[in-house]
Amino acid sequence: AYWRLVVPPTEFSEASKLVECQRNAVRHIRALAKRNHDDALPKLQRRIAKLGSDIKETDLWMTLAWIREMAPIIVHVDLQKMLRFLETDTHYRNQFETATSGGLLKPAVREKWERDLFGGYYDKAQGFHRCKYGVLNAMNDHRGVIRCVQYGDSYLVLRDVRLRCTFSPEDSANLKAERLAVLDYYGHVLNEYSDNELLETIQVAKSSDAALLGDSAKVGAMKYKETQIHGEVAFAKHVERLVAHPKFRGKPEEPRIKAVATKFGWKFSWIDE
Repeated sequence: AYWRLVVPPTEFSEASKLVECQRNAVRHIRALAKRNHDDALPKLQRRIAKLGSDIKETDLWMTLAWIREMAPIIVHVDLQKMLRFLETDTHYRNQFETATSGGLLKPAVREKWERDLFGGYYDKAQGFHRCKYGVLNAMNDHRGVIRCVQYGDSYLVLRDVRLRCTFSPEDSANLKAERLAVLDYYGHVLNEYSDNELLETIQVAKSSDAALLGDSAKVGAMKYKETQIHGEVAFAKHVERLVAHPKFRGKPEEPRIKAVATKFGWKFSWIDE
Protein backbone atom coordinates (compact mmCIF):
# COMPACT_ATOMS: atom_id res chain seq x y z
CA ALA A 1 0.00 0.00 0.00
CA TYR A 2 2.86 2.40 0.82
CA TRP A 3 4.42 2.11 -2.63
CA ARG A 4 1.15 3.17 -4.27
CA LEU A 5 1.53 6.57 -2.62
CA VAL A 6 5.02 7.30 -3.92
CA VAL A 7 5.45 5.69 -7.35
CA PRO A 8 3.34 5.91 -10.50
CA PRO A 9 1.02 3.05 -11.48
CA THR A 10 3.36 2.18 -14.35
CA GLU A 11 5.89 0.92 -11.78
CA PHE A 12 3.41 -1.74 -10.70
CA SER A 13 2.39 -2.69 -14.22
CA GLU A 14 6.02 -3.19 -15.23
CA ALA A 15 6.81 -5.22 -12.11
CA SER A 16 3.79 -7.42 -12.84
CA LYS A 17 5.34 -8.42 -16.18
CA LEU A 18 8.28 -10.24 -14.61
CA VAL A 19 8.51 -13.87 -15.66
CA GLU A 20 8.80 -16.66 -13.11
CA CYS A 21 12.60 -16.75 -12.76
CA GLN A 22 12.69 -12.96 -12.31
CA ARG A 23 9.84 -12.91 -9.76
CA ASN A 24 11.52 -15.66 -7.76
CA ALA A 25 14.90 -13.93 -7.82
CA VAL A 26 13.45 -10.65 -6.53
CA ARG A 27 11.30 -12.47 -3.94
CA HIS A 28 14.39 -14.34 -2.72
CA ILE A 29 16.30 -11.09 -2.15
CA ARG A 30 13.30 -9.32 -0.57
CA ALA A 31 13.00 -12.05 2.07
CA LEU A 32 16.69 -11.84 2.96
CA ALA A 33 16.76 -8.05 2.79
CA LYS A 34 13.85 -7.52 5.18
CA ARG A 35 15.62 -9.41 7.94
CA ASN A 36 19.00 -7.83 7.26
CA HIS A 37 17.51 -4.32 7.02
CA ASP A 38 15.74 -4.73 10.36
CA ASP A 39 18.93 -6.04 11.98
CA ALA A 40 20.99 -3.14 10.60
CA LEU A 41 18.75 -0.27 11.70
CA PRO A 42 19.97 -0.10 15.34
CA LYS A 43 23.57 -0.15 14.09
CA LEU A 44 22.80 2.65 11.67
CA GLN A 45 21.16 4.72 14.40
CA ARG A 46 24.23 4.37 16.62
CA ARG A 47 26.49 5.21 13.70
CA ILE A 48 24.49 8.31 12.76
CA ALA A 49 24.83 9.56 16.33
CA LYS A 50 28.62 9.55 15.94
CA LEU A 51 28.83 11.36 12.60
CA GLY A 52 28.64 14.86 14.03
CA SER A 53 26.38 17.23 15.89
CA ASP A 54 24.75 18.51 12.70
CA ILE A 55 23.53 14.99 11.75
CA LYS A 56 20.27 13.98 13.41
CA GLU A 57 18.47 10.65 13.58
CA THR A 58 15.74 12.13 11.40
CA ASP A 59 18.39 12.49 8.70
CA LEU A 60 18.67 8.71 8.61
CA TRP A 61 14.97 8.33 7.81
CA MET A 62 15.19 11.08 5.20
CA THR A 63 18.15 9.31 3.61
CA LEU A 64 16.36 5.98 3.47
CA ALA A 65 13.33 7.74 1.95
CA TRP A 66 15.52 9.52 -0.63
CA ILE A 67 17.08 6.23 -1.70
CA ARG A 68 13.74 4.43 -1.69
CA GLU A 69 11.76 6.98 -3.67
CA MET A 70 14.01 9.43 -5.49
CA ALA A 71 17.64 8.43 -6.07
CA PRO A 72 18.14 7.93 -9.83
CA ILE A 73 18.82 4.46 -11.20
CA ILE A 74 21.16 4.85 -14.15
CA VAL A 75 23.17 2.86 -16.68
CA HIS A 76 26.50 4.21 -17.86
CA VAL A 77 27.01 3.83 -21.61
CA ASP A 78 29.90 4.30 -23.99
CA LEU A 79 28.21 6.17 -26.83
CA GLN A 80 31.13 5.67 -29.18
CA LYS A 81 30.54 1.92 -28.98
CA MET A 82 26.80 1.86 -28.35
CA LEU A 83 25.41 4.57 -30.60
CA ARG A 84 24.87 2.29 -33.59
CA PHE A 85 23.04 -0.20 -31.37
CA LEU A 86 20.87 2.56 -29.90
CA GLU A 87 20.00 3.47 -33.48
CA THR A 88 19.02 -0.07 -34.46
CA ASP A 89 18.01 -2.04 -31.35
CA THR A 90 14.98 -1.85 -29.08
CA HIS A 91 16.43 -2.97 -25.71
CA TYR A 92 19.40 -2.56 -23.43
CA ARG A 93 20.92 -6.04 -23.31
CA ASN A 94 23.21 -8.09 -21.05
CA GLN A 95 26.36 -9.96 -21.97
CA PHE A 96 24.47 -13.24 -22.44
CA GLU A 97 22.69 -11.58 -25.35
CA THR A 98 25.50 -9.47 -26.82
CA ALA A 99 28.65 -11.51 -26.05
CA THR A 100 30.26 -8.20 -25.05
CA SER A 101 30.84 -6.56 -21.69
CA GLY A 102 32.23 -3.41 -20.12
CA GLY A 103 33.40 -5.63 -17.26
CA LEU A 104 34.32 -9.32 -17.16
CA LEU A 105 33.23 -11.22 -20.28
CA LYS A 106 33.12 -14.77 -18.97
CA PRO A 107 29.54 -16.05 -19.11
CA ALA A 108 30.29 -19.13 -16.98
CA VAL A 109 31.68 -16.93 -14.21
CA ARG A 110 28.72 -14.56 -14.46
CA GLU A 111 26.36 -17.55 -14.25
CA LYS A 112 28.03 -18.63 -11.00
CA TRP A 113 27.83 -15.12 -9.55
CA GLU A 114 24.14 -14.87 -10.39
CA ARG A 115 23.48 -18.37 -9.03
CA ASP A 116 25.03 -17.35 -5.70
CA LEU A 117 23.14 -14.05 -5.64
CA PHE A 118 19.72 -15.20 -6.75
CA GLY A 119 19.33 -18.71 -5.36
CA GLY A 120 19.75 -20.45 -8.69
CA TYR A 121 16.53 -19.04 -10.09
CA TYR A 122 18.28 -17.85 -13.26
CA ASP A 123 20.06 -21.14 -13.92
CA LYS A 124 17.79 -22.17 -16.81
CA ALA A 125 16.82 -18.67 -17.92
CA GLN A 126 17.21 -17.39 -21.45
CA GLY A 127 19.74 -14.59 -21.82
CA PHE A 128 16.97 -12.05 -22.44
CA HIS A 129 15.42 -12.88 -19.08
CA ARG A 130 18.63 -12.54 -17.06
CA CYS A 131 19.26 -9.33 -15.17
CA LYS A 132 20.95 -6.23 -16.52
CA TYR A 133 23.33 -4.08 -14.49
CA GLY A 134 23.24 -0.40 -13.62
CA VAL A 135 24.03 1.76 -10.60
CA LEU A 136 22.18 3.78 -7.97
CA ASN A 137 23.14 7.45 -8.20
CA ALA A 138 22.66 7.84 -4.45
CA MET A 139 24.58 11.13 -4.37
CA ASN A 140 22.65 12.66 -7.28
CA ASP A 141 25.87 13.52 -9.12
CA HIS A 142 25.21 15.22 -12.47
CA ARG A 143 28.12 13.26 -13.93
CA GLY A 144 26.48 9.97 -12.99
CA VAL A 145 28.65 7.79 -10.77
CA ILE A 146 32.22 8.57 -11.71
CA ARG A 147 33.51 5.22 -10.44
CA CYS A 148 31.53 3.70 -13.32
CA VAL A 149 33.18 5.62 -16.14
CA GLN A 150 34.92 2.43 -17.28
CA TYR A 151 31.48 1.43 -18.56
CA GLY A 152 31.00 4.76 -20.35
CA ASP A 153 31.06 8.49 -19.64
CA SER A 154 27.44 9.09 -20.70
CA TYR A 155 24.42 7.55 -19.01
CA LEU A 156 20.75 6.62 -19.28
CA VAL A 157 18.34 7.52 -16.47
CA LEU A 158 15.83 4.70 -16.09
CA ARG A 159 12.15 4.78 -15.19
CA ASP A 160 9.58 2.19 -14.08
CA VAL A 161 12.24 -0.15 -12.70
CA ARG A 162 12.33 0.69 -8.96
CA LEU A 163 10.10 -2.17 -7.85
CA ARG A 164 12.05 -4.77 -9.83
CA CYS A 165 15.62 -3.91 -8.90
CA THR A 166 17.98 -5.33 -6.31
CA PHE A 167 21.01 -3.46 -4.99
CA SER A 168 24.46 -4.18 -3.61
CA PRO A 169 26.96 -2.01 -1.70
CA GLU A 170 29.63 -2.54 -4.37
CA ASP A 171 30.34 -4.46 -7.54
CA SER A 172 28.43 -7.73 -7.05
CA ALA A 173 31.19 -10.04 -8.26
CA ASN A 174 31.49 -12.90 -5.74
CA LEU A 175 29.04 -11.30 -3.28
CA LYS A 176 26.61 -13.35 -1.24
CA ALA A 177 22.88 -12.84 -1.47
CA GLU A 178 22.70 -11.59 2.12
CA ARG A 179 24.45 -8.38 1.09
CA LEU A 180 21.81 -7.44 -1.46
CA ALA A 181 18.84 -5.16 -0.80
CA VAL A 182 15.65 -3.80 -2.29
CA LEU A 183 14.81 -0.12 -1.98
CA ASP A 184 12.40 -0.46 0.94
CA TYR A 185 14.78 -2.78 2.82
CA TYR A 186 18.09 -1.03 2.23
CA GLY A 187 19.44 -0.35 5.74
CA HIS A 188 22.11 -3.07 5.73
CA VAL A 189 23.52 -1.82 2.41
CA LEU A 190 23.47 1.78 3.65
CA ASN A 191 25.39 0.62 6.71
CA GLU A 192 28.16 -0.59 4.38
CA TYR A 193 28.66 2.92 3.00
CA SER A 194 31.89 4.50 4.22
CA ASP A 195 31.52 7.54 6.48
CA ASN A 196 32.34 9.84 3.54
CA GLU A 197 29.79 8.10 1.33
CA LEU A 198 27.17 8.17 4.06
CA LEU A 199 27.70 11.85 4.85
CA GLU A 200 27.52 12.88 1.20
CA THR A 201 24.30 10.91 0.69
CA ILE A 202 22.77 12.39 3.85
CA GLN A 203 23.57 15.93 2.71
CA VAL A 204 21.79 15.35 -0.59
CA ALA A 205 18.84 13.60 1.06
CA LYS A 206 18.16 16.25 3.70
CA SER A 207 18.66 19.29 1.50
CA SER A 208 15.67 21.59 1.06
CA ASP A 209 16.95 22.14 -2.48
CA ALA A 210 15.60 19.25 -4.53
CA ALA A 211 18.21 19.96 -7.19
CA LEU A 212 21.22 19.65 -4.86
CA LEU A 213 23.96 17.69 -6.60
CA GLY A 214 26.41 15.54 -4.67
CA ASP A 215 29.92 14.35 -5.45
CA SER A 216 30.24 10.66 -6.30
CA ALA A 217 34.02 10.98 -6.09
CA LYS A 218 33.40 10.17 -2.41
CA VAL A 219 32.61 6.60 -3.51
CA GLY A 220 35.52 4.21 -3.02
CA ALA A 221 37.04 2.25 -5.89
CA MET A 222 34.72 -0.60 -6.96
CA LYS A 223 32.29 0.55 -4.25
CA TYR A 224 29.72 1.98 -6.64
CA LYS A 225 26.22 0.97 -5.52
CA GLU A 226 25.42 -1.58 -8.18
CA THR A 227 21.85 -2.19 -9.33
CA GLN A 228 20.63 -5.47 -10.73
CA ILE A 229 17.62 -4.82 -12.98
CA HIS A 230 15.19 -7.71 -13.32
CA GLY A 231 13.06 -7.76 -16.43
CA GLU A 232 13.46 -5.94 -19.69
CA VAL A 233 14.93 -2.49 -20.27
CA ALA A 234 13.08 -1.34 -23.39
CA PHE A 235 14.43 1.89 -24.80
CA ALA A 236 10.95 3.21 -25.59
CA LYS A 237 9.47 2.44 -22.16
CA HIS A 238 12.14 2.29 -19.49
CA VAL A 239 14.50 5.20 -20.23
CA GLU A 240 13.61 8.72 -19.12
CA ARG A 241 16.69 10.67 -20.14
CA LEU A 242 19.99 10.40 -21.99
CA VAL A 243 22.80 12.44 -20.44
CA ALA A 244 25.67 12.74 -22.91
CA HIS A 245 29.30 13.64 -22.36
CA PRO A 246 30.04 17.08 -23.84
CA LYS A 247 32.91 15.69 -25.92
CA PHE A 248 30.23 14.87 -28.52
CA ARG A 249 28.96 18.45 -28.70
CA GLY A 250 29.58 19.88 -32.15
CA LYS A 251 30.87 16.53 -33.42
CA PRO A 252 29.33 14.29 -36.11
CA GLU A 253 27.81 12.11 -33.38
CA GLU A 254 25.74 14.95 -31.91
CA PRO A 255 22.83 14.85 -34.39
CA ARG A 256 22.78 11.05 -34.26
CA ILE A 257 22.65 11.09 -30.45
CA LYS A 258 19.85 13.63 -30.43
CA ALA A 259 17.97 11.67 -33.10
CA VAL A 260 18.05 8.57 -30.90
CA ALA A 261 16.64 10.56 -27.98
CA THR A 262 13.89 11.95 -30.19
CA LYS A 263 13.04 8.53 -31.63
CA PHE A 264 12.49 6.99 -28.20
CA GLY A 265 10.94 10.07 -26.59
CA TRP A 266 13.81 10.57 -24.15
CA LYS A 267 14.70 13.83 -22.49
CA PHE A 268 18.20 14.89 -23.45
CA SER A 269 20.91 16.89 -21.71
CA TRP A 270 24.66 17.31 -21.65
CA ILE A 271 26.54 16.39 -18.48
CA ASP A 272 27.85 19.94 -18.10
CA GLU A 273 24.42 21.60 -18.31
